[in-house]
Amino acid sequence: SSITEGVLFDPVLNVKTGVFIFESECKYFSEQNDQIEYALSSYNMGRGTILKLGNPNTIYSNLILSRK
Repeated sequence: SSITEGVLFDPVLNVKTGVFIFESECKYFSEQNDQIEYALSSYNMGRGTILKLGNPNTIYSNLILSRK
C-alpha cells in the first residue's frame, strides 16, 4: 500500500497514530518515577535524545505538565 497526501493529513489517523506512539513511550518508560514526563519528552524530542540526556526535565515538558 502507498501513502498518499490525503492519508498524511487525515486528522483521525494522526490522532490515533499520536496516541499509539505516546502509549508506546509510556510503556517503555514505565519503570521511571516521572513516566509521563519521560514519555512526553520522548514523544516530542525522540527516545534517543531522552536516553542520551538521562533527564527529560525540559522547559517544554514542564510547561505542558503544569497545565494538568
